[in-house]
Amino acid sequence: MRDRGNTRGRRRTGTWTWTWTWTCGRCGVPVVPDRSAPEAPVKRGEREAAVRAAMERAVAPVPPELYADAVLRGDRLLRRRRLARRALWLLACAAVLAFTVWAAHTHP
Repeated sequence: MRDRGNTRGRRRTGTWTWTWTWTCGRCGVPVVPDRSAPEAPVKRGEREAAVRAAMERAVAPVPPELYADAVLRGDRLLRRRRLARRALWLLACAAVLAFTVWAAHTHP
């Protein structure tokens, strides 16, 4: 039975307990939160220091095959978005044309 509430990212694992799992919004892959990181700072100075520390960390190298797959996926997404945008513009123009013809026919 499916819970009808806001259950994105939650899975029921027992009778009365809830466990939270974070999932990627795009692909649905479970994401493990970094438990070693401290809680979010409250003060502005602490927040800025946390952001600076996060930006100074070394970035893990990306394998070339993942990079190629990401480029192909990005190109495919851009093509689909362009196609959808063109289709919507065409639909909007057709609607304007239909309204203009109807208005000219109804009230000459």
